[in-house]
Amino acid sequence: MTSLPQYNLAGRLTQVDNAGSVVPEVTLSMAYDFEGNRTWLQDSLGGGTSYAWNNQRLQSMAMSTADGK
Repeated sequence: MTSLPQYNLAGRLTQVDNAGSVVPEVTLSMAYDFEGNRTWLQDSLGGGTSYAWNNQRLQSMAMSTADGK
């Protein structure tokens, strides 16, 4: 059974999972800055992506894996 998605007070998705599916269970967690831009996304397997913004424009994005690469 899949859990219900979670949202912050601004209505932005902060956590979702695929529990109950046939693939490995993964939970995704997200955070946002005060302008509503996603600042990071992390999965429960250790991977993640961070985002840097300037005036609502994406300036950079860095990804990492569970082994730190």
